[in-house]
Amino acid sequence: HSAKVITKNGLFNPVVLVDGKVVGTWKRVVKPSKVDVAFNFFDPITNVMKELVLQNTSAYQDFMEREVKVNFIDPQ
Repeated sequence: HSAKVITKNGLFNPVVLVDGKVVGTWKRVVKPSKVDVAFNFFDPITNVMKELVLQNTSAYQDFMEREVKVNFIDPQ
């Protein structure tokens, strides 16, 4: 999955770590009233992993001072 993590310029995309292992990437788009965050996991995401992401959304909303919308992208 290195091509999904490392860009052609050698920069790293933001990654999702679970127990020290890269399991996906994420991207955000900041808008005036909200932040859209898309998670792209390499393997099918479990309900437990989804719940962990969603549990931390409120802390990120507080930090960004905006509503956060989360989207999970199914692996290709």
